[in-house]
Amino acid sequence: MLMETGTDFTPDSLSVSSMLLTSAEKTTYREMIGSLMYLAVMTHPDISFAISSLFQYLDALRCIHLVAVKQTFCDLISTKHLKLVLRGKIPDIVGFSDANWASHLHHHSISGFAFFVGMGA
Repeated sequence: MLMETGTDFTPDSLSVSSMLLTSAEKTTYREMIGSLMYLAVMTHPDISFAISSLFQYLDALRCIHLVAVKQTFCDLISTKHLKLVLRGKIPDIVGFSDANWASHLHHHSISGFAFFVGMGA
C-alpha cells in the first residue's frame, strides 16, 4: 500500500493541515524524497507514482507530506522480501495503460502503464 487511492496532498485540500514544517524537517523531507527517487529509478519503479505525487509539494510542505514519505519507507521495509518472478509457458507480452485527465485539484493529468512478460509485470 504505497499510496491510498484518492489521496489528495494539495495544500488547499481539507485533509491537509495548515501546520508547516520546520527548516530541519524540510531538509529531512527533501533528503528522503531524493533517496526514494534513486530507488524508483534504480530498483523500485513501483514507487514512482507515490514519489512524483509527493515531489510536487517541495515548496508548500505540510506535516501530512512528511508522514506520507515516512509511510512509503515503512511500506518498502515491509515488502523487502518480495521479488519479481517471470513465469509462464508462453512468454507473451501484454500491455495495459490508463489515464486520468485533471481529476485532482491541481488539474494535472496522470497516466500509467504496465507490461507483462508471461505472468510477471
